[in-house]
Amino acid sequence: MKKSLYVLLTCIILAFTLGIFASATETETPDTTDGCLLGDVDFDGKITSADARLILRYSVSLEDLSDLAIAYSNIDMDETVSSADARLALRTSVNLESKNTHDYEITAYTAASCTLEGSLKAKCKDCAAEISMVTNKTGHTLEKEAPCDTVAICSVCATKVNVAAEHNYSSSGLCTFCGAVSKAQAFEALKEVVRSNGTNQENVLVYGEDLGEYYVALCYFAQDDYMYLYTGFGVISEDEYGVEHYGEYYNYLDLEKTFTSYESSMALVVDGITSIYIEGYIDSTKANHDAPGSFTLTHYEALEGIPDTSADVSYISEGMSLDAIDWLIDICKKHDIPLTADLLGFVNF
Repeated sequence: MKKSLYVLLTCIILAFTLGIFASATETETPDTTDGCLLGDVDFDGKITSADARLILRYSVSLEDLSDLAIAYSNIDMDETVSSADARLALRTSVNLESKNTHDYEITAYTAASCTLEGSLKAKCKDCAAEISMVTNKTGHTLEKEAPCDTVAICSVCATKVNVAAEHNYSSSGLCTFCGAVSKAQAFEALKEVVRSNGTNQENVLVYGEDLGEYYVALCYFAQDDYMYLYTGFGVISEDEYGVEHYGEYYNYLDLEKTFTSYESSMALVVDGITSIYIEGYIDSTKANHDAPGSFTLTHYEALEGIPDTSADVSYISEGMSLDAIDWLIDICKKHDIPLTADLLGFVNF
């Protein structure tokens, strides 16, 4: 039991230390060795953590090694390459184990597959030491019908394996193979629209449109690589003394690069003084022009003497945010950016 736990812990520690889930690379066999260190699997003349990583990955069929590299992976010279060999390589790399050299010649070799183990025999030209071992199964030989498929099939054993889709996104964020949309890349395309068409207003690039009720715009801070949707309108009112006051509502809807969060902040500015300021977020799955209630208020502050109008300004902020999203979708259509309300999460639009 203790031995099993020890081996398991060794595998776990080495896996995290050496990056077991990194992509596979096949080692090369040198033309001549003239004697190599046991554990020097990449044949660079020294034993490092990189060698230990290769040995560990090979031991669990995540790496394909040449026949000679397999021989030099078997540091303890037993019947197989295991995590124990990876541990020895790691300890040797920090001088906790002695280094041993052999000049191996492969005397017999049967290649493994993903279904069958192989075999290997090697003999040292200098000291006549011999090893006879079983070689680990190889990884699958995966093939996909299309690059965007998320399931590949091994051409040897027909095993199905989940894999990452290999999309080829255009500059607008549309995959040229399957039509899938990269929202992150679409975000970059939106920034390019603002860079190409916007005007510089106090170090902010603004690309907007007067919609009558609102002025809506994409605002981009190049220095911080940050973009948000702006909506604003002004109101002139007269107090009981006949004095006119100019009020402005400003609404900012933050856009994340993957369009997964819509945080809103709004201010009511009267005669240049911020009298009300709120913060909240829009739940895109609930947002509906005909049924308010997708805005959640997280912060409210108002100047002393102003009645609590949090419900009213929350309603205004929600309406302005949704109108801004409508405008954003129209802008995407205009510039051939493949974003729709559904892709932005607004499923009830």
